[in-house]
Amino acid sequence: MFDVFEANTPYFRTKTASGMVSLTGGSSNLTIGTWSHLVMVYNGTKMLIYKDGVQDPNTASQTGTISNPTGTNLVVGFYYTTAYSFNGILDECAPYRHMS
Repeated sequence: MFDVFEANTPYFRTKTASGMVSLTGGSSNLTIGTWSHLVMVYNGTKMLIYKDGVQDPNTASQTGTISNPTGTNLVVGFYYTTAYSFNGILDECAPYRHMS
């Protein structure tokens, strides 16, 4: 899951067999009215956030294959209830299985 969380910071959450882990890009605040290029990466051991090509110093340790039980969906810009919905524009959003 990807969302913009408190104080306009990117928020990334993933679930594997080892559990649910969340990561907030603490130093990657987003400016209202300004385009930003965000990349969320899970490499099998860590979760990372990049803003405009620069890695945020915050990381989260996580291991295992991403869990995707039958009947669940990839979520972008939504957090459980509409009270936390992303209010903005997402352009060219694309999930990838691997980095080339």
